[in-house]
Amino acid sequence: MRVFVTGIAGFIGSTVAGQLVDRGHEVNGCDDLSMGFAANIPVGVGTWHELDVRDLESWHVARADVVVHLAAMSSARWPDPTDTWRRNLSATVHLDRIYSGRIVFASTSVAPNPLLGAYAGSKWACEQILPDATIFRFANVYGPRARDWGPEPNVMAAWNRAQRDGEPIRIDGDGSQTRDFVHVDDVARAVRMAVEDSAGDGHTMDVCTGIQTSIIALADQFEGERVFADRHPADPDSMPQNPEPAASILGFRSEITL
Repeated sequence: MRVFVTGIAGFIGSTVAGQLVDRGHEVNGCDDLSMGFAANIPVGVGTWHELDVRDLESWHVARADVVVHLAAMSSARWPDPTDTWRRNLSATVHLDRIYSGRIVFASTSVAPNPLLGAYAGSKWACEQILPDATIFRFANVYGPRARDWGPEPNVMAAWNRAQRDGEPIRIDGDGSQTRDFVHVDDVARAVRMAVEDSAGDGHTMDVCTGIQTSIIALADQFEGERVFADRHPADPDSMPQNPEPAASILGFRSEITL
């Protein structure tokens, strides 16, 4: 199949592209490199364009059997919430305008609570724009190439870097809040399965393990000093997710646990 991946140089996008290439698919894509790195793009990808999704033209995606839409401002704490809304929503509106084929869309576990902030709200709004897409609400994704910088770095990537640099790990609040942590290889496998099987089209599914882990329990896997900081208002106590719809519709279950 011919697959176009937006955000192809990012943490998740590059992993998705790699799995698709390994399965023999023809993979192209785009990335504006605001949160990804060209070096992440796996060998075997055909053509990739250094472009914001909003600058794509119809010819970029015209040959694609499926577009995997991963590009987004993926942080609840980005300094300009208006920019998060504008970029995420306008990119999805533009993609929907120039491409009429199948779309696999990356949403988030916080989308059911759009009032939590610009990231949650913008992802929820994008879901409404793409009723015929396969929509995945990713849990807290971890694994190789996760971002350890920025206003909201990946928690495990940031803690690994802190350990490496001899710095304390930062815990927001008392660490009692719980999250479902899913490995990026499992996430990419779910996306690959959705590319290859249209059964998910028109459905919204969680990509998760179904296991809640407290932040303080996660911290117990790391050595060294800890510092505690105030929790962000957009940081809920828990974000429970259900793995069963993805299992019943696509046959997907996560295989990697903490």
